[in-house]
Amino acid sequence: AVSYIDLDAIEERFGDIGETIETADQDARAISSQATWEMAQERLALGWGAGSFRYIFPMYQRNYPEIHYARYHKKNGWVGRRMYHYAHNDIVQFLAEYGAIGSGLLLLTLLWILLSAFRILSFSAFFLLVGFATSMSHAFLDFIFNSPAYWMAYITLLAASSKLLEMEAARRW
Repeated sequence: AVSYIDLDAIEERFGDIGETIETADQDARAISSQATWEMAQERLALGWGAGSFRYIFPMYQRNYPEIHYARYHKKNGWVGRRMYHYAHNDIVQFLAEYGAIGSGLLLLTLLWILLSAFRILSFSAFFLLVGFATSMSHAFLDFIFNSPAYWMAYITLLAASSKLLEMEAARRW
């Protein structure tokens, strides 16, 4: 299978991976996450409100020229404003929009679902926990939960998997 992988095409598309890792703090996603964190700190308890990111974020975006301007013009310098509808970091965006209270309620719900599966102490419960950790890690680097349909599917699958594990454990006893 390895002989079929075109490493040159991967290198051409994604560039030097080592350089990308070294300059990760200068990446637009990392900078937008930092600006979103500043936004969240202004109203940490209750947040700015659901769906408010795209309206409030430009006030914080202007403090970072590398993510504020759309392009560089030779005569006029930096021109245009880059539009952000999502923070490219679901965890920090949720904190900014829903605050610590709303995000905490969501986190407690997810942890309660996971705890009911993890009490079983099976190999399947371990994989459910690894899947949860992987999806949350992905949400920290991208905006995978920007759609309510994704949330519904995610929570439904998480709850159904948890209940299936409980049923399996009850059947074994």
